[in-house]
Amino acid sequence: MSHRDGVWDSLMKIPWDEQADAERVVIEKLGGTVRDDRDPGGGAEQVRDFHLETEQGGIAFEVTRHTNESHEATLTEVDKRKWRFPDLQFDWLIGTRLTYSVKQLHANIAALLTRVEATGVVYAHIVYDDDLPVALTADLIDALRAVGVKYFWRCDVADPTGGLVIPNVAGVGGTTSASLLIAAAVREANDPGNLKKLRNAIADERHLFIWIDHKQSAAAAAFGFGLPEDPPALPDGVDAVWCVETLQPARVWRYHREHGWRDLGRRPSAP
Repeated sequence: MSHRDGVWDSLMKIPWDEQADAERVVIEKLGGTVRDDRDPGGGAEQVRDFHLETEQGGIAFEVTRHTNESHEATLTEVDKRKWRFPDLQFDWLIGTRLTYSVKQLHANIAALLTRVEATGVVYAHIVYDDDLPVALTADLIDALRAVGVKYFWRCDVADPTGGLVIPNVAGVGGTTSASLLIAAAVREANDPGNLKKLRNAIADERHLFIWIDHKQSAAAAAFGFGLPEDPPALPDGVDAVWCVETLQPARVWRYHREHGWRDLGRRPSAP
């Protein structure tokens, strides 16, 4: 069931209702209308969040969020700051140490990544890689390490207001491939609460809508690797999963049993 929290526009929090926002996304992509019998929340009855009527039939939706509750103190400090910098030409994902000074990182990262952009280097793990690109000078590497950076990954071309830096705690021996979206889909689809609500729904299809929280570092970064190639192993009672970023403008990907993964484009910032 949804709750009011916040969505992120250039890492600036704006109020939102995740269920209502999910409704707007699916209407934009599929058309149709949402029935008035939404789940009011707070009751014992296990019902889906909303029902969309389309020309092809009725679709029951359950909305959830894939997130990581760890490292909340650091994330709270990250949340207080704006992470879009006008001097950057690209958006950047940076993996950080488990503990670091958010204040120091924020004060220095734009200048350091501007230097990285000048080298043309797209990715480097400056902790584990033995053979770093020669364009990265020793003093630049030391400066990145000093502010807590373990790796950096260049993403999309920045919008006119500047490049967005997404700091995330780097996993140990982990991956940021699109396969993590498959894992997120399987985990959320098999959640007992989500599954029970969808199986109880009377509808032609049952879809699980998953907000991929930018705080869930690896799964959020996986959007930069293109659509997954493999299908998620969904339980009976779940016909499709939507994976949608909480950052704006959100990328909207969907897996359906009948046609596999599809990129449904981006969703503009909410009004």
